[in-house]
Amino acid sequence: MGGLRDPDGKPAVVLHGGPGSGAAPWWRQFFDPRRYRVVLFDQRGCGHSLPNAAEDLAALENNTTAHLVNDMEALRELLGVEKWLLFGASWGSTLGLSYAVEHPERVSELVLWALVTTRAKDVH
Repeated sequence: MGGLRDPDGKPAVVLHGGPGSGAAPWWRQFFDPRRYRVVLFDQRGCGHSLPNAAEDLAALENNTTAHLVNDMEALRELLGVEKWLLFGASWGSTLGLSYAVEHPERVSELVLWALVTTRAKDVH
């Protein structure tokens, strides 16, 4: 998880593409740091996440869309966020859509960039 700019700002989580690329600090440029609390979420096996890609918990059978949605929900709870803006790019757009379907009451806005969709059986 990347740094938070305004701890009292509107919560926004960035869902990177890939899978595999990780969240980079430059993603923050899309948000006004005076208004948003930006969370850079590294998915399992990506970026600075733990477990890293070499560990069993990052293996594909333990790294499904459902696992990632659960990770996002655990992060939201850990941060004490009631609702957050989801900003998903490429594969992150699919992940954001999946999270919004599972937890619509936790999403304030959904911003999708370079939208990627797949068949339902591939996502759930």
